[in-house]
Amino acid sequence: MRIVEWFREEQRWHILALLILLLPLFVWNARWDETANPDSEAAAVAAWQLSEKGTLDLSEYGPITENLDTLDIWFVPGRDNTIVSNRPPGLIGIAFPSYFVGGSSRFSVVPSTVTAMVLTMASLVVVWWLLRGLTDPKFATVATGVLALGTTTWAISSAELWPHGPDQFWASIALIGLSTRGFALAGAGFALCVLTRPITGVFAAVSGIVEAWRQRSTRPALIIAAVTAVGVVLLLAYNWVIFGGLSFRGGYSPAVAAGAVERFTILEYARNVFSMFVGVPNGFLLLSPVLGVATFGLIRYWKQVPGWARSGALAALAYLLVHAFLNRASGGLPVMYRYPLEAITLASAALGFAAWTMARESRLGRRFLLVTALLSIVIQVYYIFVVSCVVLNPDLNTCFVT
Repeated sequence: MRIVEWFREEQRWHILALLILLLPLFVWNARWDETANPDSEAAAVAAWQLSEKGTLDLSEYGPITENLDTLDIWFVPGRDNTIVSNRPPGLIGIAFPSYFVGGSSRFSVVPSTVTAMVLTMASLVVVWWLLRGLTDPKFATVATGVLALGTTTWAISSAELWPHGPDQFWASIALIGLSTRGFALAGAGFALCVLTRPITGVFAAVSGIVEAWRQRSTRPALIIAAVTAVGVVLLLAYNWVIFGGLSFRGGYSPAVAAGAVERFTILEYARNVFSMFVGVPNGFLLLSPVLGVATFGLIRYWKQVPGWARSGALAALAYLLVHAFLNRASGGLPVMYRYPLEAITLASAALGFAAWTMARESRLGRRFLLVTALLSIVIQVYYIFVVSCVVLNPDLNTCFVT
């Protein structure tokens, strides 16, 4: 299917109607002031400084906002005695245009929040188009709506400048590449993922290997690896210039990766995997149960799923398993989840096709999908509008019912 067919007369109103529905909900929940999370503010501040002063050096500012009052956590020493944000270059860079166009001499999170919202909605459009090629317009629209409102795409990605919204978009672009055998496009999407969250390099490695095995050719793996390597080189170059060393972690504390590996035990890893997938209070299959039903369908109808979609699903699974090895399942959230969002998007075509097949072939499966989809949305609504979470310090959060 060619891209020009995205908005054919008989299809375009499906996605346009969904976007019109989503926009006020996203705007309602978005962070437009200093209630934004320090992680997202640290990226926004760097983009604003680059736009206003042409530098990433934040030494002269000290605590710019009340949330960013601990410099050694989000603002870290850079090269030549500078103080810089520890956010990845892709996240800072993607927010730069919004600050260049709509910023001011006084810092605001508004341009960065707009960036997050636009990229999140763009990722949904791409997922809709992919699902439209596998199912039908109505199902594709409903499934995309569930992805938007039944997962933390609404609560996290569209709300502020976390890395997850941009990376959901880059992952969806990579999925287009896999679907069309445009492996250079897939590599480009993965390269941008790496610049935004370096650990997403797992996507490129696994999908390249799976596609090479599936097609009995090394060409897919070589092309994906070569293009993704551009993102890796740019990441290393950025970290060298800004932090004075060739590393993937950049401004992150060594404890983020090395410390996790040093503390690794099989039991702790198993607990973290359990917590990430189904544990209370951060398991994404527990908090978005429709994904669990769709995953069951994916296993049940695995052989019917298009090969390129299976590649995305396997890469997504590998990413989650590696992530559980390197970082805590909570992602700093007392309840809910955020780390699985990129993986959910990369697996969206496979999960969507499996759900569609289940709905057509099994009345019970159709009922389970409907009930869990509604439940997933209700859980997100409850989390967004009823539960209030407060960051007491970087390691201690608390939530209560308002």
